[in-house]
This record gives sequence, C-alpha cells and structure tokens, in this order.
Amino acid sequence: MHKALISVYNRKGINALSKFLINKGHDIIACSGTSHYLKQQLRVPEYTNNIKSIEDIINFPHILDGRVKTLHPYIHGGLLATSHNKNHLHDLTSHNIDKISIAAVNLYPFKETITKVNITECELIEQLDIGGHTMIRSAAKNFESNVILTSHEQYNYFINNYTDIMDCVEHRRELAIDALQYITDYDIDIANYFNNNRKPLSYDKGAKQTKPKMYQSYTKQHDFKYGANPHQDNAALWTVQDEQMPFDILNGNLGFINTLDAINSWGAVCEIYKTTSKISAASFKHTSPAGISVCREMDPVERRATFTKDIEHANPACNAYILARNVDPKSSFGDFIAISAIIDTIAAKRILTEVSDGIIAYGYTDEALKILKKKKNGTFVILKGDLDYFNTKLEMKQYSNITLTQPANTAIITEDIIYNSIYTKNNIIDVQPVEDLLIANIALKYAQSNSVALAKNGTLLGLAAGQQSRVDCVKIACEKALMYTLKSHPDVNKLFNNFNKSVKRNDKTNAIIKYIENDFTPHEYNAWTTLFKNPPKQFNSELKLLTQINMKGISMASDAFIPFRDNIDIAHKYGVKYIIQPGGSIQDKTILEVCNDYNMVMTFTNKRMFLH
Repeated sequence: MHKALISVYNRKGINALSKFLINKGHDIIACSGTSHYLKQQLRVPEYTNNIKSIEDIINFPHILDGRVKTLHPYIHGGLLATSHNKNHLHDLTSHNIDKISIAAVNLYPFKETITKVNITECELIEQLDIGGHTMIRSAAKNFESNVILTSHEQYNYFINNYTDIMDCVEHRRELAIDALQYITDYDIDIANYFNNNRKPLSYDKGAKQTKPKMYQSYTKQHDFKYGANPHQDNAALWTVQDEQMPFDILNGNLGFINTLDAINSWGAVCEIYKTTSKISAASFKHTSPAGISVCREMDPVERRATFTKDIEHANPACNAYILARNVDPKSSFGDFIAISAIIDTIAAKRILTEVSDGIIAYGYTDEALKILKKKKNGTFVILKGDLDYFNTKLEMKQYSNITLTQPANTAIITEDIIYNSIYTKNNIIDVQPVEDLLIANIALKYAQSNSVALAKNGTLLGLAAGQQSRVDCVKIACEKALMYTLKSHPDVNKLFNNFNKSVKRNDKTNAIIKYIENDFTPHEYNAWTTLFKNPPKQFNSELKLLTQINMKGISMASDAFIPFRDNIDIAHKYGVKYIIQPGGSIQDKTILEVCNDYNMVMTFTNKRMFLH
C-alpha cells in the first residue's frame, strides 16, 4: 500500500485522518514535529508503529534551523512518480523510494503573522514556507497518481469518499486545483507584503527597479442573471483574497444593481447606528438614497400622512422604515431597503405591501422571513448583513485594462467635530440639529456626487445626487424637502377622508403627490378625480410658497465645499438654519459672511464626501 505524507502547521483534524489512513493500510510519513505529536495523540502501537518521521526515511537530519527538512528525492521522488509509468517505477525500485500517493500538507501562517504586533521582518521571513510549498506543488502536479489535501475542511470529504477519490482521477484533479489555488493565494500574500514595503535603492539613483505590483485572487460566490443591463451577461459577484461574503443571501436572485444598492444602503445605516446609536432605515435607488430616517416619534399628522398604525409606530424597525420610505415615495418605487435591526412580523407585513426589489437587515425572525419570502412570487431578495463588515481598507475600480485604487473613505464625522468646527457668529446648536447634520452628511457619503442633503428630526427631507452643478443640487434637495413638508399641509390632510373605500394605500400616496405637484394632463386629472368621493379642487400653488416661507430649522449637508453664495441664498429661502460642509474654497470667507447675515450656523468638517 502506498505511503501517506502528513506535513502540517495547522494540526486540526489530523488525528482522525491519520487513524483512517492507517486503518486503510497506509503507513504515514510525517515531519518530526507532526510525527511526535501524532504518536503522543494516538498512543496505541497499532497506530504509532505505522508512523515514521521524515528524518528517519531520508536518513538525514533537519538542518539550518529547520529551513531544510523535506527537500529530498526520497520525498519528492515518491510524490512525483506516476504509478503507470514503468520508468518511474523502475527508478523508485532502484533507489529504494516508496511511492507517496496521499499528501496532507498546509503551510506556515504567513498572512496571520503579518497582523501580529511588533513582528520583525526577520521573524516574518521565517514564515515563508519552502518545503511545504514544494510538496504541495509536487503532489498537485502528479494528481493522476496522487491525492493532495491542503485544508482540514477537506479531511471529512476525503474520508467519506475515499474509494471514489482513489479510483477517479477527476476527484483528484479537483483537489489538485484547490491545492494550486491555496499556494497561489499564499504567494500573493507574500508578494503583496514585500511590494507594499518596498524601499527605493539609495546607493544608486540610476538603478532600475521593477515597478510595484499588486496581486489579487478572486473567488466566484454568485452568478447574476445579467449585469447592469440585460445584454451584459456572464456577470457575477466575486470575493477578493478568499474573504467571506459581505452578507448572507437568504432568498431571491440577487442582481448586479441590487448588490450595489445593498452595499451602499447597508454602509449608510450601519454608520448612522454607530454614530447615533439609533436604529435606522434607508430606501435606495440606483446606488443613492431616496430616503433615510432613524426611528422616532411621529406627530399625528405625520402618522396619518404615512398611514402608520399604532403597532407599526411602536415597532422600531417598522417605524424607521416607514419614515425612510415616505421621504420620497415616488423615487422609492422599486427600491432596495436597508434596516439596521432585526425584522419581525410587524415590519415584514408593512414591507410586503410596498413595491421593492430587496432588503438587507441585521436579522429576521422566522415568521418575518416566511412573510418576506412570499413577496414578488418568491423572488424578493433577502440579505442578512453584518454591522461590522464594511470596514474595508482598499477600494478598487477596474475599467478596461486599468484599475484605480484608493483607501476606503473611513472618515467619521462626530458630534465633537461639529461642535468644535463652527465658524459663524451664531454658534448655538441644539442636540437635534447636530443629529440631523450627522444623518445628512452620512447620506451624502453613500450617494453619487455631487450631492446635497436636507434633514430634520432624524429624517432625510430631500437629497439630490449626481448633479454637475452644486446649486442645482441645492434646488432639487430643497424642492424635495418642500414636497415632504407639504404632505402634512392642512389642505392635503383633508384628502384622507375623501378617498373612496376601494382605493389602496399606495394609490392614495401617489394621488397626494400628484395633488401637490399639480401637474396634470387632462387625462390624468380625470383619472385622478375618480379616486375621491367628492373631486377636490386642484392644489393652490400659492400654498407652496407659503409653506416654503414657514419651513424652519432644517439642516443641510454638502459633500464638497460650497463655492458661491447662491447656494446659501436658496437654502435660506427653504428654511435651512444649519449647514455642514467640508470647506476649503477660496469663497469660504464670503460664504460665512452670508450665513452670518442670515443668522445661520455653519460647521466645517475638512472632510470631503465624494463618491464616484
């Protein structure tokens, strides 16, 4: 029976594997440390008598402080000999070399050692595995005659499928592919470490040095139906350097755009939770927020305008979701939802009634999961996120044959930064506006630039993203905030008792928006009036101006510096009182003077929040 080789740094699972191999008639060759460990663990002679150390086999001691242990023809001849090649078998017999047909090998923990505190490069270099790496490559190259195992997670698979693996070359080929990927990832970690710590040659300025390189390995985790557009097929989600998925897919067919929305929306609610300690929800469309809110008390008019039941109002996840969804319900149609809480039955039932593509949340009760799985005929995307996952260090974007890299935007704006960075004469700001500034600024961090956001009472009132002109951002965000405010207007409130009984909630929401916009074609107006018992008169546009004048105490965030005073003039007209922005413009002094004229409060963060 052919020999089995065991040479591992991670010894997890090798006791069971060794017993199985010996029971199957294989003698075991092991490195001296592993050999000693196995004899201590297995103890009984029926096992220990079948374990030999590599030193005894090659009749040569370990040298150079263990740097040379396994680099010997007795080992690599046994690994590289092909069982059906007569010349190979002749060489084995001539040189008294045993065929090694099974190898379990894993490597020194180079990647784990990098993360240790105060590790020296000399210590790190000793974690560059030579012999183990070579044995894996030898065994993998000869997969027609060998089995190579490089992870303890493969041991049970090997034990349970021993006969099939030993008889079928395709099984052994798959294990060889895993092994080659394993040593490739190992080499990537080593090459990246030394490239990142490269030092220019100082002794000769003219010396030619190889340009730094960065290596990545990608593991396919999920196939998309298609990419951003249906004709972009063969799209997929990959994880880098064998990292875990950033979320668990619990249901549905996750799509390319869904994934982008999930990443951005989850980042936003996680950051709000960490910054404010409040449960929050976000409604995302096309990678930017249509609405964001924390859980909070709603006044009676607001509850009526959002059709919120008492049981929904008292439920933190459902409360935050309703507020976020109703910031801009027209834009939220077909959105992706993020909620930094566990979803229960109450929240699930409300979500079930809205038109959405998917959700990412901290967790779900069993009953909530059953409810949500019914949505969209079972295709509703349900993801479970980790509040601490998106702490990436490096971002990469690839276009054709070039890749752009940058450190991730991990900048966090805190209450202290706001309080300590106010440069206007009016520097008095209460707790609630500070929270509003934080929420608005976080919303911009996860929205396409240029962007401006308005918030009040923990809820986003309006956000404009992806505009080329900042003043256009301000105008759009302010108009959205006006629309949000008008939904609580007394004239709008009169509509609720006027709807026909058969009108659904979503149709009521759309009818109210249409009423406020007051932009009907004759056909639309005729269809709209059928929703009511008594068709109301069209909305008085003068009330928009009156409401705009009465809007007060709103917080505004800008993702980049405010370049001209017209941004402030417009914001003031819509009730903006507090402004957060990075600063850094040559117009900063002028902008502050305008804010002083309006008695506004402005804080500079010195942190731009562009996202492209």
